[in-house]
Amino acid sequence: MTDPQPPAAPQPPDSASRFPTLALATSGVLLLAMAVGAQPADQGMRFPLLALLALCEFGAIINLVGAYLGFRRVQARGLKPGALLPFAASLCAAGVFVWLGLWLWPL
Repeated sequence: MTDPQPPAAPQPPDSASRFPTLALATSGVLLLAMAVGAQPADQGMRFPLLALLALCEFGAIINLVGAYLGFRRVQARGLKPGALLPFAASLCAAGVFVWLGLWLWPL
């Protein structure tokens, strides 16, 4: 007589599969800071230009990493919405941060 095995507890997702979602959440905070900091003030903008450019660069980097990890997840799971949505959103957010950085850059 064998003892019945209890059902295995579901494993929590690893950090690589959660990173695109965390990058998108961080992007929301960064975009809010960008919106507040880029508002006109008495002399220029509320935040220094270098700080705004650093926010753009950080946002683009974390979202590109999120898009890469999301792409690997799409490759592993196929074209399912749960895998495709974080990949596409991270890629779009990275594009937004790059565009904002170029728009802010004084030429």
